[in-house]
Amino acid sequence: MKVCLSDAPRLDYKRVSKGFCALALAASMHFCMPGTAFGHPGIGDRIHLLDDEIATHPDNQYFYIQRSLAHSENGSPQKAMQDIQRASTLGDTVNAAFVRGVVLYRQGNFNGARQSFDQYLAVYPEHVESLEYRARLLRDAGQNKAALADFLSLFALNPAPNPGLYISAADLMVTLPSYGADAALALLDTGMKKLGAVTQLQRHAIALEQHREHYSAAINRMHLLPSSLCSTPYWKLEMAQLYLLNNDQTRAQALLAVASSQLDELPRNGMRDAARDDVLHLQQQLASEVILARMPPESL
Repeated sequence: MKVCLSDAPRLDYKRVSKGFCALALAASMHFCMPGTAFGHPGIGDRIHLLDDEIATHPDNQYFYIQRSLAHSENGSPQKAMQDIQRASTLGDTVNAAFVRGVVLYRQGNFNGARQSFDQYLAVYPEHVESLEYRARLLRDAGQNKAALADFLSLFALNPAPNPGLYISAADLMVTLPSYGADAALALLDTGMKKLGAVTQLQRHAIALEQHREHYSAAINRMHLLPSSLCSTPYWKLEMAQLYLLNNDQTRAQALLAVASSQLDELPRNGMRDAARDDVLHLQQQLASEVILARMPPESL
């Protein structure tokens, strides 16, 4: 997810040095993302450049906001909060609200972060990064309906959201009686229409279908996975398991035979050996069921 500063309040760039502008733009495209790792390469240089800019322009709100983000990314929450508090005194407090929310979120102060994102979204309701952060906060707080509303707003605004966000929203739908599994599956399909055939989304849809025991639907979706997966013995094993759940022993047996042959040709490792054991177990299970089916009722 990229941060789009065009949604944010316009700052006085006439007071921003040209040397810093390119660096700030490049950095802003990376920072502010949920889950971004600390210690990003070049963060120290960025802080030093911001130090110089603040020394030259001590009343420029923009530089304090950017340095607050840099300190937050560098694992210095106290310095980050000091800068964002200073920035709030140098102009409209809304300008600093989003970054304040990010800093508080990374500190684990979810109530304070929520207030900051609320403040920013009240003025800039289409700021997708604020919507994403607030959706995560609401979800973690158990406010599923409100969290889902933010996710849906984000999807309407962002042409290419992270696929994981669709999964989060789908899981929320399953918990809400007014939506349920059908709506969750429709949302995942909408995500795949928007983003393309994302295996992550199709896999989640298969799991939802299997969870509600719609095995035929899960089987149909398995066929929609990339051919590179469908050609593997692991896909065949999974399909055999679904066919067994769907009471189709014939197709399950055929798939297990092919999977067994493919696995025998692979070098031994933990994944291969576990799959081979699963195939053998299912084949033995099927053989027992065939024997039982052939026995006369009076002998059982």
